[in-house]
Amino acid sequence: MDKTEFLSYYSKNKRIRYNSIYSAKYFELYFAYGSNEFLQISKNVDEAIIQINESNNVSDICSIFRENVFGFDPAYQQEWLSQFCNRESMIDPKSVESCAKAIYMEVYSFDDSQFFVMLNSKQLMISFLADLLLKFSEDRYNSFLEEIKCDYSKLNVIRSIIYWIKNNSNIPQEQREHYKNKIDAVHKKMCDSVMKDIDLYDDDNYHQKNIFGLFNDKDEKTEGEKEETIVDYISSVVSCQNIYRILGDTINSSMGHNYSYYISEKNLKLFFDNTQIIDDLIREKEPKTESENFVYRVYDNYRNGCRSSMDENVIVQNEEVKLFL
Repeated sequence: MDKTEFLSYYSKNKRIRYNSIYSAKYFELYFAYGSNEFLQISKNVDEAIIQINESNNVSDICSIFRENVFGFDPAYQQEWLSQFCNRESMIDPKSVESCAKAIYMEVYSFDDSQFFVMLNSKQLMISFLADLLLKFSEDRYNSFLEEIKCDYSKLNVIRSIIYWIKNNSNIPQEQREHYKNKIDAVHKKMCDSVMKDIDLYDDDNYHQKNIFGLFNDKDEKTEGEKEETIVDYISSVVSCQNIYRILGDTINSSMGHNYSYYISEKNLKLFFDNTQIIDDLIREKEPKTESENFVYRVYDNYRNGCRSSMDENVIVQNEEVKLFL
């Protein structure tokens, strides 16, 4: 689809109404900024989709995301990607596979800042990725699953893809279930391998909350069985080298006027039977970096009885804390 065809199709489908200044969002911002920044984002998204359709190359599409999305502030990214996802039908069928693979490759580059009652950019793109995967032919889908079957660094991403495939109500249930069962089988094999001898906290596999990829749907196991499984796994990999990474994964956060950070008793028990091993490893390796010190503060708060966002001693920050562990 060339540029002329793209714009004609776009107009015929009245997608341009999405950008109307008469929508509440655009009307408000038109007067707030004196010009409509969102219309510029819209134009930029249109041009990016044209480039994606013309290229149909994974590396080129990654570059398009790097140039237009990565490095910009979270609100800009979220808006740009929301408009991009709303134009899913504009992506040429021949470019769907390349676009999906590019998103998968760059998934950790999308911003994961919290938004109030909204998906952040990373969550949004995982949901969009699931939508694109459902457009794959079965042969191409099987090929994609073969490519990712040992990508343990994205274990929780794959778990999220399963969720979005399962809950996509725009696709016939039979196809949804079929594709969901296929990726679910791959995910379960990955989890089995992890439980045997893969360390999710080493440098090759670690990403924050990736450990939660080991959790299965609640209807498959009782909560107690899941807790025991994770506890056993953590006890086999925990060390003074990764204790702050593990503790970082136990931290809960809530967002209101500020950001609150705490560790709940329920969350900690998913990882540890007791806190003795944590205390021993912290004594062995005291926190040094800013992120390690923050994790220690939250854990120390837990030891002193702060285990809820409602506690008066909860750690409150004016800005979201990004951990680098």
